[in-house]
Amino acid sequence: MLDALRQAANRPLRDGDRLRLFACTVAVVVAVVAVMALLDGAGASRQGKTEPHAQQTATATSDAGPPPQATPTPAAPPSEEGQAEPATAASPAEVRAAKGAARRFLTGYLAFSYGRGRARAIRGAAPALKHDLTQQPPRVPRRIRAHHPRVRLLQSNGVDARAATLTALVADGSGVYTLALELARAAGGRWTVTGVES
Repeated sequence: MLDALRQAANRPLRDGDRLRLFACTVAVVVAVVAVMALLDGAGASRQGKTEPHAQQTATATSDAGPPPQATPTPAAPPSEEGQAEPATAASPAEVRAAKGAARRFLTGYLAFSYGRGRARAIRGAAPALKHDLTQQPPRVPRRIRAHHPRVRLLQSNGVDARAATLTALVADGSGVYTLALELARAAGGRWTVTGVES
């Protein structure tokens, strides 16, 4: 008996057998989908029946007094600036000033990095940073130097009265990369870039 079943299972399929096997497979898939839909529908109807019971018990137990009223908090519009700490929050003017100093710095720094400028010409850099850039100049690969980098986005990650952290998104035609900038407020109130990392 087992040998007969083994031979039937191992014999090649004829065209008529293939059609019947396909029809059986479709029937099984449809049956499984129907059973799952029925089970899902029964679960949803059970949930619908249990909700009024849950509401009745909640009403019965809340006779002690009125429920506390929730005060809605106004939703702030999304911002790329994020939420600042109240004690160290910078004014919008301070954020603009820090970004302006960073853009001035990036104009000279990117030209210098791509071999089209000198470290002395970088505006808005702290003297120590200019010295470091002169000693260890950042250079892009020779095959990319002909490209023209552009700052696509300048995001403030944190700005307070004395320091700022910004991230610049730079595209040069061969790719996109980020630069992390650290800024400090100088004695005269002007922002200067004290650090840059790629």
